[in-house]
Amino acid sequence: YLRGYAKEQGLYEEIVQGVDWQQDKVWRVRKQEGADDWHLRTVKECPGHRGRGFCGRSLQKVPDTTHQIGPQDVRRATRTRPHGDWACECYAAACRDGSSSSASSRCQKQKREDPPVEPYWWCPKCQWYACNACVKEMPDKATSKQVAHWRPGSCPKLDALVADVIKDFHLPDPFKAGYTIKMNWYPDALSRVSPHRHDNWTLLISLGSPRVLT
Repeated sequence: YLRGYAKEQGLYEEIVQGVDWQQDKVWRVRKQEGADDWHLRTVKECPGHRGRGFCGRSLQKVPDTTHQIGPQDVRRATRTRPHGDWACECYAAACRDGSSSSASSRCQKQKREDPPVEPYWWCPKCQWYACNACVKEMPDKATSKQVAHWRPGSCPKLDALVADVIKDFHLPDPFKAGYTIKMNWYPDALSRVSPHRHDNWTLLISLGSPRVLT
């Protein structure tokens, strides 16, 4: 704001409307407790047991060295011990839907008495379990933000803003240097990402409502 980037009224609204946003489905995963060691990966969400409503929590892999997935999930993955006292909920759902023939060819644990398999996935809150083969067929869980890469020509005001920043900070030509200009759109105050660290230099511009950056 002090450099005058936000002086033009309606800049935020025009960028939001002029960019082709895509739903983000890549989560930050904290590998070690007490450390800022974050990795990126896709995760699946728990659908919840039939008749109990949708859950939506991130499924945890067993065994796994992950400490935390996302900013709001339970931090207990590394303390979970594998066991075989479960049956795949995906297979049970396929049986109810009449599609058990395709599910039976891939499911690794259709019944509790079947031999233990690893890895598998579960929801600590719902006690919902699924084998690794069936989980691979589930859609990826969406994060609370949308993302886009800067594409020259899609939004003239955004192009002008990028040009001003490059000139003001004496940055190299992005077409020659090959660095990334990426945008995150947080639609409401409930959208957030986990605290994390960038391992390279970052120049950040925040438009719209004030946000807390960590």
